[in-house]
Amino acid sequence: MLGKRTSDSPSGQQMFKQTKLSFAPPPSQRKKEPKPDIKPALRPGIQNDKVDKNASTASKEPERTVAGPSSNTNLIKNTPIPKPISTSGNPTPSPAIVNPNPKRTLRVVEKAGDLFDAPPNTVLIHACNTQGSWGGGIALAFKQRYREAYKMYRMYCQASGTFASRDGDLVGKARLIAADNGTQHWIGCLFTSKRHGRARDSPGAILAATGPAMQDLLKQIARYNKRTTRPENRIGELRMCRINSGLFGVPWERSKAVLEGIEVDEVVIEVTAYSLD
Repeated sequence: MLGKRTSDSPSGQQMFKQTKLSFAPPPSQRKKEPKPDIKPALRPGIQNDKVDKNASTASKEPERTVAGPSSNTNLIKNTPIPKPISTSGNPTPSPAIVNPNPKRTLRVVEKAGDLFDAPPNTVLIHACNTQGSWGGGIALAFKQRYREAYKMYRMYCQASGTFASRDGDLVGKARLIAADNGTQHWIGCLFTSKRHGRARDSPGAILAATGPAMQDLLKQIARYNKRTTRPENRIGELRMCRINSGLFGVPWERSKAVLEGIEVDEVVIEVTAYSLD
């Protein structure tokens, strides 16, 4: 037990003297310390327990007002417009965008029948070589029916230099020829291959020349109709065979796709493609 001497020796006395016990006084005998004078942080506009009216007014957010036509102050800038909330859970679809100037392309209509049984002022279109030869296929049928047109076609190839030099300068171009056989038909020659027979151009080259040749023919028809004063003499209907699919050996569907991709400027132009089956 602490505080009891266990020995009378000097060492025991010295250890007893060095051992001190301290006890906390009871709460009733404790001295009350003064509380520090700590003032709470004042809110904006409160000074010395008094409300500062000016500071309170200044702390409020100013009201937003829309300026009138004669004022440029208090403008509300960059205020986002809330988007409408869809209650169905699906986003609100955006309105469809309508192109005010849609592209117009050539229209090809297929029919079975006689290509040459056409009304007056009709253009009959077929694909040609640049060597002045209508010696086989549908070209031979044109030569037999429109001999004067064939002569003009052959002379045109000679005058262009392709008949002799075989350089193919006419490829991708066209020739509109009036037929003088009493039918009042027109012949549209599309130069899609330099040569004919086994020496004909490749299918890719023929297709590449088909579009520009048809565009050139349409321009020639438009120029003729524009300068013709009598409406009854203007070119009306356009007919063609299944161009490039005979002796040139190009599938008709590929040539048709090229034709239907040609853009036209004014009215919708329709070409009727005839076949014998």
